[in-house]
Amino acid sequence: MDGLEKEPIVKRSRQAAGDLQLKQPFSSEAAVAVDRPAAGAGVAAGQEPAVPAAPPANVAVAAPATGIASDKELAQQPQNQQQQQQQQQQQQQQQQGRKRKKREQDPAFAYVHAIRMAAKTGNPHAALAVHDRMRELRLRLNLGDLSTLMQICTGQNAWEGVARANHVCRLGEGASEAEGWLLEQIPFPVNTTNWVGPAGEKPQTPSIVETEGWEVRERSQEEVLAAVDTLWAEMQAAGQAPDETILTHLARAAAARGDPDAALGFAREVVAAERGGGSGGGGGGGGKMVARLRTFQPALVGLALAGRADEALAVADELAALGRDYLDLTESEYALLLEAVARGGGYAQFAALLGRMQADLNQLRPSTLALVERFFAAPAAAAAFAEGGPMAGRGAGWEAARWVAVDRSGFSEDAGEKLQRFDLSQGEWDIFAESIAGFARQHERRTDAFDNFKQWLARNGKQQPYEIFLDGANIALAGQNWEGGGFSMDQVKAVWDMLAAANPGRRMLLIFHAGRLNEIKARHHAYVPWVDKLIADKAMFVVPPGSNDDWYWLYACGSGLLVSNDELRDHIWALLRPKHFLRWKVRHIATFTPLHSGAIRLHLPSPFTPCVQQLPGSGAWMVPAAERDEWLLIRPSAG
Repeated sequence: MDGLEKEPIVKRSRQAAGDLQLKQPFSSEAAVAVDRPAAGAGVAAGQEPAVPAAPPANVAVAAPATGIASDKELAQQPQNQQQQQQQQQQQQQQQQGRKRKKREQDPAFAYVHAIRMAAKTGNPHAALAVHDRMRELRLRLNLGDLSTLMQICTGQNAWEGVARANHVCRLGEGASEAEGWLLEQIPFPVNTTNWVGPAGEKPQTPSIVETEGWEVRERSQEEVLAAVDTLWAEMQAAGQAPDETILTHLARAAAARGDPDAALGFAREVVAAERGGGSGGGGGGGGKMVARLRTFQPALVGLALAGRADEALAVADELAALGRDYLDLTESEYALLLEAVARGGGYAQFAALLGRMQADLNQLRPSTLALVERFFAAPAAAAAFAEGGPMAGRGAGWEAARWVAVDRSGFSEDAGEKLQRFDLSQGEWDIFAESIAGFARQHERRTDAFDNFKQWLARNGKQQPYEIFLDGANIALAGQNWEGGGFSMDQVKAVWDMLAAANPGRRMLLIFHAGRLNEIKARHHAYVPWVDKLIADKAMFVVPPGSNDDWYWLYACGSGLLVSNDELRDHIWALLRPKHFLRWKVRHIATFTPLHSGAIRLHLPSPFTPCVQQLPGSGAWMVPAAERDEWLLIRPSAG
């Protein structure tokens, strides 16, 4: 590696991976046989590695002071370690026992336990009965348990279902009209505090409600929701500061009552408190205020049910303005926006929303597809064909066709057009690249290692940027799970030669970890001269110990082509901005198949992007369906 003085970082080439001209016979399905050197090439016949000479017999050699234990000491080590572990376990058990005894001596313990058991069984009636008894005894809940009680009253993970059911009840005679909107709700992870067991089984530890045989009064839905307001009033009277979870529960209760304005107010209160450095109280539920998607979801549900499209879209803009990757809209939020527009908006809003989804989602769930179909069957969508409308002169209305196929080139026979490809903009890539760099800095052994690589890449790619990148370890190990298989430098050389022959003039960069380079020098002597030349030519980068080579080739690739069979399912990719990562992955990774003949078959990235898109010719909409390799087609109809 050359010097690491700081230089300004230059922009990577924005050449799209799909524009790399892999000439015949190197098409996406071409197989190329590559001559491989003999296993012993480059090593002189009969040459043996040098062996140090033994010392003369009359010379005493002192044993080095290595600190190696005697046999007796070695035999005692496992026993000593086992004793230490047992002592630690005993100490932990004693500490836990003291804490448990202290909790059980608290007069509120039995009641708090009962509320937590009610949360596990989803029983708001029992939870509120316990709280009533605690008020009589003047026992207070901490912030965490108040949050649990509010969560029970708002329906826990089924809170959106409560809001939708209440909406149908408020419609009265028009309830049947709303029934078609009861679509898939916002998916939430299972609450880790919820008890889950076989049907009909009860928690192992009964609460005071069961042991004392309390008579619990069944309360109406209105009473249960009203209890949330009562709890909030008690908190304010006691001077307990809320945290984000408390305000989110209040927002959910407001949405269930059909008051999206109040729900939005609570969400904005979280944002305001966060900006002011506010924090919640203690007691297990506190912590700094941090606005999350869940904070705004109740407002979106309420606005969607009310058909207030402009305000729902304004909330989405409000979230985007906060500029945080964890507030990127998911399909759940987009579905609520689609519902809001379908209930009370027009074609221009719906089309703009679909265009926004194009950049963020690769495919849609059945419930979201149903929303799309429902809108295009409504008069508001047909208005697009009116005089002066965006679809004027192209038809009289819309018709849906499911499911239509798309061939490998992106052409749809049903639509009569080819799908387009979309890539990250320079700004999007810069954000994505910085998230990779930030993640690498946090997890590397040497904090300056990744920045050194960025400088190396900028310096050596300044005159001619790198365009093709090879994940060396992945290529060497692909298809080697057979007897006699292993780390194959033959395979690496074959892929390199194939790409170099098909892309003359394009710079390539092979990336290997330092550990793999040591393995090459120790076991693959024939390839050492080739590897040394690549390093000298700045065509290979060696990732230092303590670093993950994946971060390096992902950052370096940018808008180039990465050759790897890595499916990038590691958990670290989930920490990167999903909408950027998924689109980049589709456009910039080429996979390969090693064949028994010694050939390599390369599979280029798809020439089109699987996402919602409007075809430029007919104006038809193509919407990819999740869990199936088919599309929903919405096209203009003659009448």
